[in-house]
This record gives sequence, C-alpha cells and structure tokens, in this order.
Amino acid sequence: MAVQPLPGQVAIADEAGKPTAFFQKAWAAIRGQFANVDAAVAATASLPPSAVLADGACLVATGAVTVSAGSAGQRRFVYNDSGAGITLTQGAGVTLRLSGTATTGNRTLAQRGRCELWWRSETEVVAIGEDVT
Repeated sequence: MAVQPLPGQVAIADEAGKPTAFFQKAWAAIRGQFANVDAAVAATASLPPSAVLADGACLVATGAVTVSAGSAGQRRFVYNDSGAGITLTQGAGVTLRLSGTATTGNRTLAQRGRCELWWRSETEVVAIGEDVT
C-alpha cells in the first residue's frame, strides 16, 4: 500500500516506488544548486573549504575528510557517497566532538551516511547525526 501525501504535499514516488517526474525535476534542480560540490568530490577532502562551499552546503565525499579550524557558527554537511565508512579526521589544533557525548577525536561516518559539522568555536567542531560515531 502506497503512502499518500497530505493535502498541499507532492508525492515523490508512485505506487511502484519509482520517483515521480516532479521529484526527478526537483532533484535535478537541487543537484544544480550544488554544482560546485561536484568539483569537491574526491578521495580525500578538507573542511572547511570556504572557497568551495558556502555555509550550510554539502560535501559529497568518497574518502577521509580532514576537519580544520574555521569560523564559529559555520556549518557544513558531509555525505559519504561510498559503500564503506569514512573517517572524519580531527585536523591540527581542532577538537572534533561527537554531539551528545564527551567523546572527542576522529569520527566515522557510515556508508551512504550524512552528518552535520558545526563549528562551536574556531577550533571546536561538533559532529551531529545518527550516521556518525
């Protein structure tokens, strides 16, 4: 049984589970917004690459990501576009903290997982999300 959208909402999949034309167009538009992110897809990456990603943007990564010092209050999202976990590496002089815990240090982002990185200060970054451990 297919889930029906509420009034004012749009279905993203048909009854067979295939994406609707509306969803496909919307997804293409979203991907267009992140054209600069595609250039950042690499085996390894470093955050915050402020010259590449605007605040709140998403980095699509397939390998380790080094989290460097940044500006307090900025945030980035990381999506692991690989079939294995990747390491979020705590850069030099940075404390990488797992949200809701006292745990600091390198973190692991699950395969096909997504997380938010929030710079609490220039050198303290909080990793937020259920896909990061």
